[in-house]
This record gives sequence, C-alpha cells and structure tokens, in this order.
Amino acid sequence: MGDFFRGWRRKIGIALLAIALVLANAWIRSFVCYDELVVSHQQFTHFIKSSRGRFGWEGWTDTPSFWDSNDIQIYWENGLMSKDDDDLLGGLLGDSDEVEWQLKWAGFEFGDATRVVEQRRVQRWDIPYWSLVLPLTLLSAWLLLIKPRPEKSAKESSRA
Repeated sequence: MGDFFRGWRRKIGIALLAIALVLANAWIRSFVCYDELVVSHQQFTHFIKSSRGRFGWEGWTDTPSFWDSNDIQIYWENGLMSKDDDDLLGGLLGDSDEVEWQLKWAGFEFGDATRVVEQRRVQRWDIPYWSLVLPLTLLSAWLLLIKPRPEKSAKESSRA
C-alpha cells in the first residue's frame, strides 16, 4: 500500500479529493442552510455567502463602514433556509439598482451596480459549487488512477 502513494501525482490527487469532498459538503449544506460572513472596515464592506448551491462574494465600496467604526468588524450569521430567504444569493441586482454591467450564465453571476436607495457601489459574483467540485473530482481521479512512470534504473540514469 505504501508504494501506491509514491510520487507527487497521487499525493496531490489525495489533497484535491479532500478539497472536493469539503466543497461537496458545503454544496449540500447550502441547500438547507445559509452562511454569511461580513467583514467591514472604513470604506469597504465584504459579504461572503453560501446559499442555494452557490458560493458568492459581494463588496460595497465608496461608503462609510457598515458599523461606522475605524476598527475591522467581523460578523458571522447562519441558519436554516426558508422560502423568505430569496434575497440570499437570490439575484445580483434589484429593481432599484443602476446596472453598470452584468453577466449571468449557467449559475454563474457577476456584476457591478449602484444601489440607488442606499447610494452604495456594489460588486458581486456568485459561483455554483458544481463548477468547483466536478473538475476537482475529475482531476483527482485522473491523478490517482494514472499509471506511474516506470522508475529509471541506476544504469539508465548514469547514461543521461
């Protein structure tokens, strides 16, 4: 069994598989629970969110701090999803937003807007978990299942 993990390919394959499993767990959790981390300091506020099968970031700039403090403020919120949680990663832009640019495709969402009501500059991106889990799983499977190169013997390495 120890011979199986010789070489860098299989070690990296195990590491990528572990990361894929953690992300798959977060993917499944995001359909039942929402998670949100808020970091605020002076002229910026950042939201990192996980909800409805997507992972996202939203940044407010050119505004006073969320808590009007010079210190860095960190706030964590999570809970069970309900039908009332449509705002959580539900959509980038509302009716009162002036859209600068927006891209929506296959669950991905990127955009930049100004929120008229709050006078905030908003940048946001959402990435579906499947787009992270599937490629990592396939790459780790390839790294784990590929046959290793035959080792060079001492005679072959001395010729080179």
